[in-house]
Amino acid sequence: MRPPEVFVRPLLHEEALRLKRLVKRSKHASTRERASIVLGSNAGNSASSIAASWLTDDNHVRKVIHEFNERGVDSLRPNYRGGRPRRIACDQRQRIVSVAGARPDTQGVPLTRWSLPRLAAHLAERDVMISPAHLGRVLAEANLSFQRTRTWKASPDPDYEAKTARVLALRHDRPASAPRGSHRYAAAQRRRIRRPDPSSAYAVNVHRRVAASALVEARRAHYPFGPPPVQSRINVDSAPRATKQVRRRRLVGRVRLSCG
Repeated sequence: MRPPEVFVRPLLHEEALRLKRLVKRSKHASTRERASIVLGSNAGNSASSIAASWLTDDNHVRKVIHEFNERGVDSLRPNYRGGRPRRIACDQRQRIVSVAGARPDTQGVPLTRWSLPRLAAHLAERDVMISPAHLGRVLAEANLSFQRTRTWKASPDPDYEAKTARVLALRHDRPASAPRGSHRYAAAQRRRIRRPDPSSAYAVNVHRRVAASALVEARRAHYPFGPPPVQSRINVDSAPRATKQVRRRRLVGRVRLSCG
């Protein structure tokens, strides 16, 4: 004898509208599936046909319909379990964050900065077993991230602060009567604050660059408004010739043409 089919109870108008919204907008896939099963049963489809369309079991479809008939729309919500408990307790997380926030050399580790594998190995010695990948997630939750080590150089000149203040004052508080190119002079002075050892090859290159910069500054000071215009000198006293020889001679910032 064929068992009787299980169908959903008659739906109210508000319930039908809410089921349609859940089918389209629900965040959980299980809720969308259960709402579709209820709507399919309301349309007159059997449990076997609904199960075939959703690639599920007939018993699951009948269970969803029975729960909806008893509890209503609340039965469509997924009853998620909490999962397994956290392996890293809250006190251990605080301990990990405190260790990661301190320098390694202050904790007996001959390092200047932490990395995830090294920090995980150091924590394993303190009976805190955690993988580097999970350690990165724990630190990210605590708003901790590894930064690149930055270095800088300091001048050994004892008068470095005074010279720096003088150059910066000359650059920022430029007097109105200062000639053109005084800011370049200040930049050249700032480059010459730290003088290297004269016996080194680096010092020789530095002196060459300083000499070249001084030559450029001298040219700019001699021609404050740019190079002079091209001057031409053409000898037109003699009769016109069939050919003219043009000689070009290039000087410092000047081109002189002569025909003869």
